[in-house]
Amino acid sequence: PFQVTLNTSATLIASGNNFVQGATAVINNIPIPTIFRSPTQVEIQLPTSFTATLGSMILNIRNPAPGGGIS
Repeated sequence: PFQVTLNTSATLIASGNNFVQGATAVINNIPIPTIFRSPTQVEIQLPTSFTATLGSMILNIRNPAPGGGIS
């Protein structure tokens, strides 16, 4: 789990497998660019607008075509 203070921006490091340059984070069906770190990590700059209300979020990382998909 990742917790953030209300109304603040945050940096999130997502870990997984087979990430590639150009991967996009999809949070609650909204795409957000990532910073590629390695095939197992991408960095996400979470905007303040995502922390304006309490609740949980669904996060997926999507690799670009060709061969892309949700990781």
